[in-house]
Parts: sequence; C-alpha cells; structure tokens
Amino acid sequence: MIKKIILYAFLHFIATLSTLMFALHGMGWNDNYQAPWWQFLGSKLFVILTFPAIYIERMLHKHFGILPFDDLIEWGLIMSNSLLWGTMIAYLIKRYQKTI
Repeated sequence: MIKKIILYAFLHFIATLSTLMFALHGMGWNDNYQAPWWQFLGSKLFVILTFPAIYIERMLHKHFGILPFDDLIEWGLIMSNSLLWGTMIAYLIKRYQKTI
C-alpha cells in the first residue's frame, strides 16, 4: 500500500508542476497579452490540484507575511499535499476494489 501511495503522490506532484508550467507560460509579456485557453485551464487545474495546501499557504501569508524560509515552507506544503492526495487516491481505489 505504501508503494502505491508514493506512486500516486509522485504522479500528483508531476501533474501539479505541469499545470503550474501551463499557468505561468507567457507571464511577463506586454500588458495587452491575452492568455490562451490552455493557460487559463492550467491555472484552474493548479488551484484544484493544490487544494488544500494553497489555502493554507495563503492563510500563512495573510497572518504572518513573508516568512524566513518561505520557499521551503511552500515546497513542503506542495509535497505534503501530494502525499495527502496520493493517500486518498490509494484508499479510494482499495475501497472501490473491495466493493466489486
């Protein structure tokens, strides 16, 4: 079960980083730049895949501002979020297989 959790967590982490790359592509261009549909979709999928870590990160920034090890905290939140998603996916698959 642990191997499946790590596999699903790794796949979730790769998907999260991929959607982040889609969301950030084209940033820094001129002000008249209109984002293509895939950039919009990437930003929405990134918010979905980083739930609930993105809201924890926003709450930390709201209450404490920029923290000394902010990048480390954000990466830790993203990795722990992927582990949470991996655990839930493995649990749901195991539960679904038992009912069949």
